[in-house]
Amino acid sequence: MITDAPVDGNALGGALMELFGRDMTDARSSCAACGAIHRLGALLVYDRAPASVVRCPSCGGVMLVASERPTGLRFMFAAVRWVESVGR
Repeated sequence: MITDAPVDGNALGGALMELFGRDMTDARSSCAACGAIHRLGALLVYDRAPASVVRCPSCGGVMLVASERPTGLRFMFAAVRWVESVGR
């Protein structure tokens, strides 16, 4: 059965690790559309399109889009106000 249901942000854990060089699923982020604060691992990932569309669980706004390109990963931080990593 094919479903359009989202998976959680942990599905992007590997891509985020490649981008930031560390596990970022526990990092907090703020949605620029509604101001809600969620861990990256709690965001909603829709991965049925050519790119992964990551939405805010509070308002549904598109926070980021991640795509695999011939030159590597590309992240478009559409509505991420900030990201705060946990610890060092």
